[in-house]
Amino acid sequence: MINAQDGEFDTTTNDTEANQDSYEHDTESTTEDTEAPDTAPEADETVSVSRSELEKLRRESAAAKRLREKASKESSSKGSDKSDSPYDQELIERTFLAAQAGINDPDVQDEAIRLARKFDMNITQAIKDDDIKTRLANLQKQMTAKRAVAKDSAGSSAQNKGVDYWVQKFQKDGSLPPESKLAAQVLDKLAG
Repeated sequence: MINAQDGEFDTTTNDTEANQDSYEHDTESTTEDTEAPDTAPEADETVSVSRSELEKLRRESAAAKRLREKASKESSSKGSDKSDSPYDQELIERTFLAAQAGINDPDVQDEAIRLARKFDMNITQAIKDDDIKTRLANLQKQMTAKRAVAKDSAGSSAQNKGVDYWVQKFQKDGSLPPESKLAAQVLDKLAG
């Protein structure tokens, strides 16, 4: 039981009435004898604080506020996210990106999910954000260009055989390569 009397706290339990009465009597007599000096400012008094102390108090207050908000957000999100595992959530996000945003490339999907988490947004908010949309569009263009260059550099077996091979083959059996660009080069060489 806690009783506040004249600034003292009584933390005894209700085991015996006699001990409690004698303790309360002792604390009352000691508080009368040893009054603590009044250091708290009155309502009409002003307190001077240095600029650095004021800035420190403001930073600490802001940090405490952020921690309270984070704790309340985590406690509210724990109740709603218990049924969804991280894998299920990621699968839902990837499906949404493919169906609604038309983002089928796994690398671009990874970037979209990473940016959404970085900026503390859900995936719907992230793909509506102009900055993130621009980043994803640029990444998608880069990935498409990269894959296109990789395909052309590897080439098909018909292209690797060259124009001279196909000229000889055309003269032998009349067949042209399946790629239109190479076929045009073969026909140009035959005409020229």
